[in-house]
Amino acid sequence: MKPRKYSIASAPTGQHDLSLVVGVVRYTTSTGREKAGVATGMLDTVTLPTTIPGHISSPGDGNEFRLPPDPVWPVLMIAAGSGIAPFRGFWMQRFHQHQEGHNIGKTVLYFGCRRKTMNLLKQETDLASKGSGSLLSKVFCRTPSNNTATRSLDFERHDAFSQEPNHPRQYVQNILARDAEKIYDLWIRKGGYIYVCGMFSLYIQCLQMFCSGKIKMAHGVETVLRDILKHIGNMNGEAAADSIREMRTNKRYQEDIFG
Repeated sequence: MKPRKYSIASAPTGQHDLSLVVGVVRYTTSTGREKAGVATGMLDTVTLPTTIPGHISSPGDGNEFRLPPDPVWPVLMIAAGSGIAPFRGFWMQRFHQHQEGHNIGKTVLYFGCRRKTMNLLKQETDLASKGSGSLLSKVFCRTPSNNTATRSLDFERHDAFSQEPNHPRQYVQNILARDAEKIYDLWIRKGGYIYVCGMFSLYIQCLQMFCSGKIKMAHGVETVLRDILKHIGNMNGEAAADSIREMRTNKRYQEDIFG
C-alpha cells in the first residue's frame, strides 16, 4: 500500500509528540457490507502501545504550507472537513506567540462541513478567542502556564453547514462571498496570508440549475477570491488573475489539497 499523508495538527512543543486529525472513512459495499478505510479504520481502532512506521516531511521536501515569518500579518484559513488539521497547528502557534507578548495579526478560520455535529474543534477555537486561562495554556502552549489571566487571541471562526436540518444550505464559498469586504481588507490592504486546505472536491449547489454538482474545492474558493478582487478591488478579470498568480508566488495564497 502507498503511504498515507497526514498534516500535523499541532504546533512545535519541544516534546516528542504531535497530533493528527483523522476523518474515518466508512461506507457500505454493493453487497451491504459495512467497511472502514484501511488506514483511518486502523488508526481509529488500534490499541496502545502500537508502533506505526512513518516519517515527517520537512519544508525542504517541498512543503511550503506554513505561517508567515512575521506573526503580525493577518492569517485567513479556509478549510473543509478534515482540511482543518494543519490549521489547528496554526492557531496553536499564534496563541503561544501571543502569550509570549508578540504582536499577532488577526486570525480567521472559515470552515465548511455538513452538520453542526461534525463541527470539528469548535470548543478549542472558542477557547482561543475567549482566552480561558490555564486550561487553554495546557492545550496550546509549549510550557503550561498557571496564569489564569491568559489573554485572548484576535481570532474569529465562521462555519458553513451544507446539510444541517432546518438550516439554510451553505458552503464555505458562500461565507467567503458574504465577508468579501473583510477578506479584501485583511488580504490586500493589510498584507495578509490566505491558506486553503481540504479534499480535492466537495459537493456544492449549482444555483442556476437548482441541483447539486461536484467541483474542485480549491477552484471554487479561488473563483470567489477572484470575484472579490474584481468587485472590491475594481479589477478586471485579467488583473485579478494576475494578482492571484502574484500571491501564489509570494506565498500569500497557499493550498494543501488532498484526495
